[in-house]
Amino acid sequence: MRENKIKKNKDKDKSGGRVKRWRRGFVAAQVVVMVGASNAWAAPGDDGMAQVKSFANNLANYVTAIAASVAVLFIAINGVKYTTAGGSPSRQLEAKNGLVAAGAGLAIALSARVIVGLVVSALQ
Repeated sequence: MRENKIKKNKDKDKSGGRVKRWRRGFVAAQVVVMVGASNAWAAPGDDGMAQVKSFANNLANYVTAIAASVAVLFIAINGVKYTTAGGSPSRQLEAKNGLVAAGAGLAIALSARVIVGLVVSALQ
């Protein structure tokens, strides 16, 4: 009985550690964004808005590059899965669904960059 409780606690620690790592990474990303933004907003004079625009463009470029790279990677992986499905309808369907999802992710990433560009150009 005691061994089952210990085993259950170990299982909880595995998933909890993963969540804690993701949470730490998310908080670190927020801190980086807030520090960069605070430096841009704290700039005196008319140059401050130019720094905000520059920061927004740079951040959008980095995020778009990462998202597009991941989407292209998933397109390649699912393309290989589709090619090696060997005529299995379930495996082909799984690969097709993955291709559609990766294509949608790529479209969202690119359209998000366009939207950020439009908002930045609208700032005065």
